[in-house]
Amino acid sequence: MTRGAKRISVFLSAVALIAMIPIGCAKKAPQTEQELLKAGKTAYTQGNFQKSLDLFTKAVNLNPQNPEAHFFLGNVLSEVGKKQEAIAEYNKSILIAPNVPQPYYNKGNAYAMLGDNQQALDAFNEAIKVNPSYVRAYYNKALILSRMGKKKEAQDTFAKARSLAPLGPNGQPLQPAQPQAKGAAPAA
Repeated sequence: MTRGAKRISVFLSAVALIAMIPIGCAKKAPQTEQELLKAGKTAYTQGNFQKSLDLFTKAVNLNPQNPEAHFFLGNVLSEVGKKQEAIAEYNKSILIAPNVPQPYYNKGNAYAMLGDNQQALDAFNEAIKVNPSYVRAYYNKALILSRMGKKKEAQDTFAKARSLAPLGPNGQPLQPAQPQAKGAAPAA
């Protein structure tokens, strides 16, 4: 065998061995509900909203009774401008887990972005009802009340927010993390 033929033979043998290595070494696609949620959160934080939308949709389809999956699907839908669809997902999360304040809060934000001040106010009130120390809900409620021309009520609500947490340099409330659904992203 010539030297060139020997090299080709060794190369082809190496290629054949590599081809027989189990594919298990490659990163597999998320399959379980928790894997889908984790991968969806990662894609979301990286700004890959289409991928996170696909992953959270699969998680919801795998377990329609998972409030966290509906919550995160709502967050992505809101991020890509589908506020009404986001609100529907927040409502599903609320139906399954009514004692978690974040879906109410995010629903309020979605309504506020749609210009529906009354629905936003109602959602912020529900978030506060579930968690009376939810500073950001008080803060956003005060903003909505101000938009609605209810200056005195807005001032009182803003004072309540300030009493619960001081304001940071950007005028936003400083606060400890709110109680969240397992794995829930901090409220915006």
